[in-house]
Formats: sequence, structure tokens, C-alpha cells
Amino acid sequence: MQLDSKLNHSQLFKIANLTISIGIILVTGGGSWDITNHILNKPETFFAPPHAILYSGVGIALLGFILLFLTWKKSGRLEQFKQGIKFTTMGIAALLSA
Repeated sequence: MQLDSKLNHSQLFKIANLTISIGIILVTGGGSWDITNHILNKPETFFAPPHAILYSGVGIALLGFILLFLTWKKSGRLEQFKQGIKFTTMGIAALLSA
């Protein structure tokens, strides 16, 4: 059973955008927490809790973007959402490069 057999493309777009948003919220919270830890000079490792939140947010946002991109390709409305996909692609690229 395919995911899009029960959900229409509009619903998948909403789910993908919500997933990206949740990922960005996690990145923002984890990044803020990590900055605070750096200011307080607490020793930390790669596996510190702020890093886990930060990297989880990046992963969730990336999964949401993949869902959004695949849904866009299958929707048949390539021109209608082309500009939004470009902006989202630039945002995810900036997130991954940070």
C-alpha cells in the first residue's frame, strides 16, 4: 500500500510542510540550548543533549523536504509549486550548510 493511495497530494503537502516546520523548531530550540551551553563553558561531547535535539531537527526537516519534493513531482502541478519548492530547497540547503 502506497502512502499517497489514501491521502491526496494536498494533504501530503500539508504533512510535509508541517514536518519541515517541526524540524526547524527543533533546530532553533536545540541551537539556542547549545549556544547557552557554550556561553556557560560547560564541557560537552558530540552526544550532548542539545546536539541530539539540533541534529534530530535537521533530520526531521530533511525528511519533510524529501516528502514535499516527491509529492510535488507526483502531483502533476509542477509549475504551480515550482517557486515554493525552490525557496524550500534554498532553506534546507542553508540549514544543512550551517
